[in-house]
Amino acid sequence: MGRLRDGYVIVEGKHDARALEKLGIHSLYWNSIPKTGLANGKTFYIMTDRDKGGEEKREKAISALLGMDSASDIDTDTGAFFMKLLGITSVEQAIRPAEEILGDDYSCLKSDIHGKDLSRHSKVHDRG
Repeated sequence: MGRLRDGYVIVEGKHDARALEKLGIHSLYWNSIPKTGLANGKTFYIMTDRDKGGEEKREKAISALLGMDSASDIDTDTGAFFMKLLGITSVEQAIRPAEEILGDDYSCLKSDIHGKDLSRHSKVHDRG
């Protein structure tokens, strides 16, 4: 999950963003990718649901990213691998298997470096 925390994760909507926030991963909605000032040499990880709607939004996100003013890497494999590893088809399903895998260590993911409880945090941020 560290790799996903180092770049920008693109998701479908607020439920997906909230689920990833609980894991300490900040994200952007696929339809709110700014045209400028975001890349900073970071990788964009596209993590959409494994269904037709997710595929369509993934393609639209890729198009938006390719239209940005600076070059960045676009990674569609890491998000898919993460979901396959957890045995999920929807990003918002990530919490339960993560809790089961991490057990007591899950509590460390609920707080970011500022000590905020991310389990109640729903604001999508880290937009550069």
